[in-house]
Amino acid sequence: MNTLIATPRKDKKKSVVKALRTEKKIPAVVYGKTTPNTSIHVDENDFMQLMREVGKNAIVNLMWGEANSKVIVGEVQKDPIKNEIVHIDFQEVDMAKKLKVEVPIDLVGEAEGVKEGGLLQRQHRTIEVRCLPDSIPESIPVEIHSLKIGDSVMVGDLQLPQGVESQLEPDTVIVSVLAPTLQTDPEEPQIDEGQEPEIINPDDGPGIDVAR
Repeated sequence: MNTLIATPRKDKKKSVVKALRTEKKIPAVVYGKTTPNTSIHVDENDFMQLMREVGKNAIVNLMWGEANSKVIVGEVQKDPIKNEIVHIDFQEVDMAKKLKVEVPIDLVGEAEGVKEGGLLQRQHRTIEVRCLPDSIPESIPVEIHSLKIGDSVMVGDLQLPQGVESQLEPDTVIVSVLAPTLQTDPEEPQIDEGQEPEIINPDDGPGIDVAR
């Protein structure tokens, strides 16, 4: 099983947290049914390498101090300007109990309808599923090659792995191919060339302010 080493931290002062980030350490918390919320930090390079190798939904053996927990990565907070990870939640899991997780949807192929000028519209990029921790799929592939204009793929059409249950309704649309939008020029007012333009005398009544 994939292992990540963490270090417990007792001092939660902003100055300490800032110093950790300067040292390429990511502040984090681990929690679960048998584990109270515990502040830790992990090495940024180790965490990023692990995510590249196994993905966000993988079960991780988190070793922190003398403790050892099987966890999944929960919320990952990022700095909106620097796009750097500033905090991570590690959720302890019970390998014998099902849990709910978000799994990416991977579109496979190019839709026929798009080749014909249609527009591909994705209503969902992820899908929430319920399954045992060791059955969490890395992604859900969706074949779209045969989709024509007007066709859609719904949750009920997905081929989910055994033991994986969708938490969305079967008729929820995942992706569809829309007809191309026709661009039309705004209609110009029709002018009767044989009609003389009307000249309004400002002395005829109120409603028009003419500089004199």
